[in-house]
Amino acid sequence: MRILSLTDHDTLEGLDEARQAAQQLGMQLVNGVELSCTWGGATIHVLGYGFDTQAPALVQAIEKLHEGRWLRSEEISRKLALKGMPGALEGARAIQQELGDSGNAPARPHFADYLVRAGFVKDRAEAFRKWLGPASWGTSSSTGRPWKKPSAHCGPRGPGSAWPIPGITISPAASVAAWLPTIFKPVVMPSKWSMATNLQSKWAVWLSLLVNSDCWSALAVTFMALEAGPRLVNIARSRKTCRPFGVGSNMSQLLPPEQVETVSQFFQIHPENPQPRLIKQAVEIIRSGGVVIYPTDSSYAVACQMGDKGAIERVRRLRQLDDKHNFALICSDLSQLGLFAKIDTGTFRLLKAHVPGPYTFILNATREVPRLLLHPKRRTIGLRVPSNPIALALLAELGEPLMSVSLIMPGDTEALSDPYEMRQLLEHQVDLIIDGGFGSTESSTVINLADGEPEVIRVGCGDPAPFMAEA
Repeated sequence: MRILSLTDHDTLEGLDEARQAAQQLGMQLVNGVELSCTWGGATIHVLGYGFDTQAPALVQAIEKLHEGRWLRSEEISRKLALKGMPGALEGARAIQQELGDSGNAPARPHFADYLVRAGFVKDRAEAFRKWLGPASWGTSSSTGRPWKKPSAHCGPRGPGSAWPIPGITISPAASVAAWLPTIFKPVVMPSKWSMATNLQSKWAVWLSLLVNSDCWSALAVTFMALEAGPRLVNIARSRKTCRPFGVGSNMSQLLPPEQVETVSQFFQIHPENPQPRLIKQAVEIIRSGGVVIYPTDSSYAVACQMGDKGAIERVRRLRQLDDKHNFALICSDLSQLGLFAKIDTGTFRLLKAHVPGPYTFILNATREVPRLLLHPKRRTIGLRVPSNPIALALLAELGEPLMSVSLIMPGDTEALSDPYEMRQLLEHQVDLIIDGGFGSTESSTVINLADGEPEVIRVGCGDPAPFMAEA
């Protein structure tokens, strides 16, 4: 290995030390950094290479990110104090210093460790689930601006160039990095210049941009993409093709099949006031056959359109479920629920008193329920009405129930609660992950009403006591 680039989140610390070590090993270190930001509601990381570390615009951008981290830490501490947990900032900072941190703002894991140490929660998972929400960053346009400055940008200089071309790749479309060697092309193998410019042209074609490889660098093309925002695809044209970068992408038309890899999209949606544009995009993914992970008023769940056999089979494989598993239909209200279940007067009164809420009710199904969702012997279906604003917004936009099942992985007894952990585990198995903050590890409470008298099948987030009393 002769050329190496190291990137770290929102900092250049350590590059000088790394460069000295690289020189001792006879290696060339290419400057690198990873800047956190949002793009069209999704959290992405902008990777930059081969820049001037002293460029004023870059230094100012990193200082601004650090200021934002401190403001976020102070806000977390303030909110925890209002909930009866004072001293969180000082406690998190002390833990951070014990770990040898250089003086940056404490992050959410430090706050979680403090809450555990102070006895406010039993473990990190509870701290994140109850008190610590998703991170928040600047936009890609503000984060990317430093790369446009002359001191931090040089264009391609041809096969004879001796210096790295600065470049950027974006996540969640992370596999772009695997096939976009324009970032390092003149440094590693000048003979690969033609291949690199060819790939650069394909990158431009995918973005519907007319780019001359002699005029545009990968950096410039990428920023045109960032400023254009996320692209809505022609779903009707792409529905039956393979799906890199989420449902409906036409990247499969540009790359050979062996290089195509499915990568889910990742939307950060406000837990109380969901952004309509992101909700609409999420529903388009569902309608095109996508499998999505979304928050409910209990645990996170994995869902798809209720009549899509292919998507339902993908959910079965993900959860490793057999044919006897009772799926649930997530409904927008009691009126919609009544279209899919046979409900007498007594059952209606019982449901009305407990929906919306973290309950799943097993009921006798009507003919409106697709056969593949029914219990094979009893012709029952699980139905629930959540109170989560994101789930309700999805249902309102979709106009019909969602087929849904709790996000409990094979071999686990609790549901996944951290959207970033879901992304690490499942980004190649689902089409969209909606980050609405940390969820509960408990699923909904399941009540069987199919036989008349209530029967508690599973105790979860919902209080089972009223149904035990009824029994």
